[in-house]
Amino acid sequence: DAAMGLAVFSGVSTVTVTTAAATGNYYVFLTAQSGTDAFHIANKTTGSFDIVHGGNTTADVAWLIVRY
Repeated sequence: DAAMGLAVFSGVSTVTVTTAAATGNYYVFLTAQSGTDAFHIANKTTGSFDIVHGGNTTADVAWLIVRY
């Protein structure tokens, strides 16, 4: 099973994603990108992740997939 969260970056550098997954490995899939922007996961807690964007945040979108 997998829980999925969507992070949409619109002029902000950090988006918190809440998922139904209690624990598990996490995977981030970038679906839209401008330039060579970097993403990383921060503040991983039970069912919640912060996706931090290091570059242009105008229209980038990231999917967070959690396997558990």
